[in-house]
Amino acid sequence: MRSRFAATLVITIAAGCGTNGDIASKPIGDDVLAEECEWQSAAEPADADVPLCDLEFREVVRLEGSVEGVAPDYPVQVFRDGTYVTGTYQRGKIAHWGPDGRFIGTLGTGPGEGPGEFDHASDLVQASDDEFFVFTGLQLVHRYSVGDGFLRSFRLPTYGGVSGAAAYEDGVVVSAFDLDGFRSIRIQGDSVEKQGVLAPPGGILLLTATEDVGVWSAIANRYVLRRHAWPLGAAVDSLVPDRDWFRGPEGREALLYGIQADSRGLIWAAGIAPTPDAPPRRRPAGVDMPVSEEDEAEAMKHTDFVIDAHTPDGRLVATVRFDTLEEAPSPMPAGLWYRRTPDELSIVILEAVLVARR
Repeated sequence: MRSRFAATLVITIAAGCGTNGDIASKPIGDDVLAEECEWQSAAEPADADVPLCDLEFREVVRLEGSVEGVAPDYPVQVFRDGTYVTGTYQRGKIAHWGPDGRFIGTLGTGPGEGPGEFDHASDLVQASDDEFFVFTGLQLVHRYSVGDGFLRSFRLPTYGGVSGAAAYEDGVVVSAFDLDGFRSIRIQGDSVEKQGVLAPPGGILLLTATEDVGVWSAIANRYVLRRHAWPLGAAVDSLVPDRDWFRGPEGREALLYGIQADSRGLIWAAGIAPTPDAPPRRRPAGVDMPVSEEDEAEAMKHTDFVIDAHTPDGRLVATVRFDTLEEAPSPMPAGLWYRRTPDELSIVILEAVLVARR
């Protein structure tokens, strides 16, 4: 299995970049519905940092893996029929799971760089009711059918591979690395075109899309959420939340690792932030110091994981902090979230429930 350290790096770079659709999650019951927060009609708090609602993550289903069989890994995608497709720890294999979490089977032609071949998927996104794309760390993209398996491969007109993807309208928008930094690519049928959503060199482009709120992006090291005209990709609106956790103590910067749009019309941001009592950490100017696993583990002791929900006009609807990577969920399509079980053999699918403040 890939190490927790490696998983942290992938989550930081790419997890939850794509989300789409209005798939209904499992009913949460009358007891929860009775206490749902009326955030759309709630009065604005006097303090902008006070959210309108409390936020809870509740289990929808578990994708149960095993040592002897297949264990799910990132990325995690929910299909329109309620089934799930995930990465696995096996090279060149992805897994299909039923709505009840039951393992259905694997797809993939194995490791390599040929047609249908990949080591580990960097993202998955549904292209039609039966077909989906498998993105890799290379320019090579594979189109698969749930029923028929591998269909064809093609290359993106970029320098590097895809970090995230989202279905939107009748196509797919992806974030891919190019010579001038990360940029968006639109895939529609057999057409592949570069778009106007950019992140400069050194910045990681995060993308999300849903029919309710459109296409949004962010650059990982800036808490600025941008809405884009489509299909051209030009930014037409910006949301700049004034959140104290993103700045952090001197010398310890925060970072967004995922954004999400959902069918409620909310924009979500998931970030890594220094804890309030984190000590300053500065490197001497011009000195390139390697970071050991011990240094990384020590840094994680002073790190929180924060999730915010905003309205498109900038109201803070909800916020929550987690102390560890293991506790913090990552965004996925259809307004759902996921996290691994402690043994890293299964994945828990979650829904974000807005409840009245207590």
